[in-house]
Amino acid sequence: MGVIPNVVFLDDHDVVDVTSNTSRDRITGARIVSRDSHSELELSADLVVDATGRGARTPAMLERLGYGRPAEDDVVIQLTYASQLLRMTPESLHECVASWLPCPVDRPAWRCSDTSTTPLCSPCSGWRQ
Repeated sequence: MGVIPNVVFLDDHDVVDVTSNTSRDRITGARIVSRDSHSELELSADLVVDATGRGARTPAMLERLGYGRPAEDDVVIQLTYASQLLRMTPESLHECVASWLPCPVDRPAWRCSDTSTTPLCSPCSGWRQ
């Protein structure tokens, strides 16, 4: 996606609301806030995609605009997961690790990637200890 000329990734920003036209029959973009400066910006868009998963705030945003919440499907899957904050030095990891983790500002999260020779782990930007 990053190679498409009109696609821009804005790190360290949060979507705080979606925007609509005056008749509220079309979503026109999103309002975002910088995690660093707390400045707000309204982005116009032909297509708005929420890919945050089940923790998405979009249903509440749409409800505030009078659209109502989208219908939800419950899918039963046999999956269990757990997580643990792990502090270790980069040289202690010998396996190739690649992951992409959301980085909430209020709790630690790590992004780890393999640099082909040495695994690199670093705290997400905006992380507060």
